[in-house]
Amino acid sequence: MSLQVPQTRDTDVPPLGVTAILGSAAHRWLTAIGPITGNEVWMNIDIAEGGLFDTPVIIQYADPKGSDGTAVLTFDSCGSGTVEYDIPPINRQGIIPIQRVANDNITLCEALMDQLHQSRQSLAALLHGGVRFWPLAVV
Repeated sequence: MSLQVPQTRDTDVPPLGVTAILGSAAHRWLTAIGPITGNEVWMNIDIAEGGLFDTPVIIQYADPKGSDGTAVLTFDSCGSGTVEYDIPPINRQGIIPIQRVANDNITLCEALMDQLHQSRQSLAALLHGGVRFWPLAVV
C-alpha cells in the first residue's frame, strides 16, 4: 500500500527573475510515495520543476527518482499526527504537527482502532497465557 501527496502548479509562469527557496517559483507541493506500515508511512520525496496546470510536459526528476528527500507521516490517533521531513537539496528538516480537519470518519477510525487493540490483546493473552506450541516432526 502507498500514499501519494498531490502536487500542483500556478496557472501562469511567474515573471523572470522570481526565485523560490524550494523548487521553482511556480512550485507549490512535493510528491511523495511509500509503504504504509501500522500507523506510519515512510515516503521518498520528489521535487518536480517546470510545467503549468493542465498543460502536458515532460517532468524531469532527480536521479534516482525519489531521492530529493524523505518524509515520515505518523498518526498518533484518529485525529492527529506528525510529518517528519528531511529535504537535503534545500537543507531543511523538521517535524510538523498535523490535525484532522474533517471529523466525518473519526467514529469509524476509532472503532477500527478498538478492534485492532482487542485483537492484539487476545493474541498476547494466547501467547503468554500458558499455551504451548510443540515442535512438529515430519515422519
